[in-house]
Amino acid sequence: MPPSAAYRAPLIQAFDHACIWPTGQPNLADAWHAIYQLLLWYAEGHIHIAEADRLRKSKTWQQRATAAEQYIAQALGVPTNQLPASVDLMMQLPRPGATPGVTTMTCPHCGQNFDVPKNPQRHNSLGHGLRILVAELLNRWGDPRFIYEEEAPILTWFPGITLPGRTENAKIDILARTNPQQPGVLSRPRAVISCKWSARHDRMSDITNECPQYKSAAAQQHQQWPLLYFVVTNELDGQRSNKALQQRCMDGLVMVHLPLASHIGTMTPTMQHEQSANRLLDLTDLVGQTFTW
Repeated sequence: MPPSAAYRAPLIQAFDHACIWPTGQPNLADAWHAIYQLLLWYAEGHIHIAEADRLRKSKTWQQRATAAEQYIAQALGVPTNQLPASVDLMMQLPRPGATPGVTTMTCPHCGQNFDVPKNPQRHNSLGHGLRILVAELLNRWGDPRFIYEEEAPILTWFPGITLPGRTENAKIDILARTNPQQPGVLSRPRAVISCKWSARHDRMSDITNECPQYKSAAAQQHQQWPLLYFVVTNELDGQRSNKALQQRCMDGLVMVHLPLASHIGTMTPTMQHEQSANRLLDLTDLVGQTFTW
């Protein structure tokens, strides 16, 4: 079992039962509400839509954060001053990763016991959380012709591939592969989906380093269709999104909630053009596109 598998049960239980759903029940159109309630947090007194340093020093980003805060609060139907109590739910859940001095807690949503470290690391939890939630949306509402596998071993599906800076046991965040209809029928990769909460240069280098190699390896397997490559992110900096979109190997840059970028004024002309070309997508668009693969 992957080390992060224990994150799944409490997180999905919280997704279904601890989040505010405008219609009263989980659905694809409103899934971004739950993702933000689970994963967004506050820093420097502002909703964390950019690095804390920006929120501390930049009046422009402070204004954007205020606009985002009001937008999200209105969508959830809560007063703006109560939004801090409605977000960062994932970090309040019991998580694996015991360290000396931990306490044992029972997950209020799933009933399982977990060891909770005193100082859980947000970065690792955030990465696991985004991947788990994106995979959950795909498995619930995506085309059932595909299995959306989390942490798929790279060498299992792309033997012999070498990726700079990655270990031999490296894994794909989410691999969409054909769902065998009969026993013995081989499953084939259809899309690689990389999940990155932000699009800083060091995190987006995967597009340059990995996308061409995945596609080349898939082509050598003589598949009947070309491999697709997507990046899911909550990056709201327009210039960073522009740089990511310049990587033509990538089939789509997917935003957790693309309308938020428009609302806070970070949509660039390049982003608008790529949205029209179906290369800049909302997360709901990615799920819907699976039926065209």
